[in-house]
Amino acid sequence: MADITVAANCAVDGQQVVVVGQLPAGAALTAGMPVRISGGFLYPADADVCTPANVSAYAGFAVDDVASGMGASAYGQGTVIRDYSTGLTSGVPLWISNAVGQLADAKVASADDPVAVAINSTDILIIK
Repeated sequence: MADITVAANCAVDGQQVVVVGQLPAGAALTAGMPVRISGGFLYPADADVCTPANVSAYAGFAVDDVASGMGASAYGQGTVIRDYSTGLTSGVPLWISNAVGQLADAKVASADDPVAVAINSTDILIIK
């Protein structure tokens, strides 16, 4: 399994779907980072934080760089993020990693479904 590092210059292409709007960030968030909701706050997602069904807690991908305590939003299913990373393989599904705020190219939590798929060597499509 390899973790996928979010590029500093990633950007949404065209139409985006915002699924979580203006919750306070419970920790610093980076644009493009997978996030989860806990106690009314957005936190970086982590496959070590799961539901009772062993599914990673997940709510979408952070819209912007946000400091802890500031309002944050998340993109959801159907959103394409350009220049997300490098070295991706088209068609490969991506899961929540056990490295905080990152994706992985293999399932970590046993019952997880992928949250995104690589559409070329740099871009992803959010599918969950």
